Parts: sequence; structure tokens; C-alpha cells
Amino acid sequence: MKEQLYITDLDQTLLQPDGTLSPFATRNLNNMIAKGINFTVASARSVVSQQIILNKLELKLPVIEFNGSFISDLKTGTHQVINQLSPSDLLAAADLFDSKGLHYFLSTFDGHQDRLYYSRTDNEGEQWYVLDREKAGDRRLTETVDRRNHFNEMIVCLTVINRIEELEPIALILEKTGESVEIHIQENQYTPGWYWLTVHSSKATKDQAIRTLALSVGMENYAITAFGDNTNDLKMLKAADCGVAVENALPPVKAAADKIIGHHRNDSVVRYIAEKNGIELL
Repeated sequence: MKEQLYITDLDQTLLQPDGTLSPFATRNLNNMIAKGINFTVASARSVVSQQIILNKLELKLPVIEFNGSFISDLKTGTHQVINQLSPSDLLAAADLFDSKGLHYFLSTFDGHQDRLYYSRTDNEGEQWYVLDREKAGDRRLTETVDRRNHFNEMIVCLTVINRIEELEPIALILEKTGESVEIHIQENQYTPGWYWLTVHSSKATKDQAIRTLALSVGMENYAITAFGDNTNDLKMLKAADCGVAVENALPPVKAAADKIIGHHRNDSVVRYIAEKNGIELL
């Protein structure tokens, strides 16, 4: 039997409905990691956000952030892999957003630290995001008059927050630019009705990232079990040896999964890994 590598999404999969890692999950994951279970996460969240949420988790493996834009060390935040947008794709997306009067957040690495640039907040969804990052003490958050002054940095993501009817037509236009960009639209479960459109490099996907991560740590021949709930997890679940959807996953994710487990609020990912490995829960 092949050795196993477990990789899970965070929000709506591993985390509780309030976006935290439960004491039960923390305790049992640390116990399993200490016993030799290979475990890490693949999330749309930044490593800074992951550091806050997973601050009591003793991960030994790198983490995947921004849907595969970065593979990073959780403790130090050091990026081992950076998949940035090409200058032409960056300009095409930024020009489109500007032409439609849509504000966008700019996620970058400036060579020294990660940055999250914004110039204003146009709606409740954006206001929540900025306030959430301020409350978390997110050192990336930087207000700037002109985000284009930072286009010389390594740009990994542009994010527009708006209503779905505003974002869907924009996504269709972006998708026509070809296969060099990866587009996601997801509702922010913490602000119902407000959706996030994100633009990444086509190299920044979770399926590519889990293969790169496994190779980098000498686990390329391990059997990968991946857990997810949303459309940005689809490629990862299909690429894994065993794709697992939580009960609350979207219908297409469930349809693509090899297994369906319990609801994320019940720490089902943790319970599944423990059961598969015969480890008693604490």
C-alpha cells in the first residue's frame, strides 16, 4: 500500500463555519502529524491569513496559498514557488476592470514581503474585506493612490468584489483572453450575496500545486487524498488519487468526488483521516 499525503481546503472544508480551526481539530491533527501522518492545506487564503488561523497547528509540510499562486512555509511565510501573472494578462485584466469602473485588490510579492493593495472601498463586500484584514492585523494591507505604481512587483492575483450579476459578464470577457489566466467566482460565505472574482496565472491551480508540492518534499509517489467543497477545488479533487467532498460541498464538487463525508462543521476531514489510519481521536 502506498504511503499517503492528505491535502485539504480550508474554508467550508476543514474550518468551522466561523472560519476558525476547532480545538478538536487542532488537537487531533497535531497528534496525527506527530504520529507520522503527512498533512497540509491548499487554500485561496494567503499565507498571512493561514498563519493566523492555523497558529496552533504544527505543520511540517509547505502550504498552498492563493489557489496555487504560492507554495510557502507556513511558519516563516517564505515562498518556495511563485506563479505570477504575465505583464500582458495583468494589463488586460486591470484595463478591463478600470473600463467598467470596478475597483480591484492587487495581491503581490514585492521581493521582500507580500502586499495587498487597494485604493478605495465601493461596497459592503469590499468594506468587510478591508475591515476583516485590519482586525486580523494583516501586514499586507496597503492603501495606495495608484495600484499601477506597483505593477513592477510579482502580481499573483487581482480580486474584484461585487454582486454576481456584475461579475459574470466580466468573467466571460476574461475567459476569452485564452488559457493563460485562471478565473474563479465564489460567494464569500461570511458576507452572503457578495461574490469574489479572482484572476490568477493559469499555472496557479491547486491540482498543479499539489503535484509540485509532493515532488518538492519527495512524496511524488505517495497516494494523495484531497478534500474540498467549492469549484476552485474541482481540479485538485480530480487530480488526487482520492478526491473527497464534504457534505456541504457544491453539487459539481460532490459529483466529481470519489467519496463524500460529513459536514465541515463536524470536523469531518479530521475524523476521516483518523479513521483511515486507525488513530484514536482525542
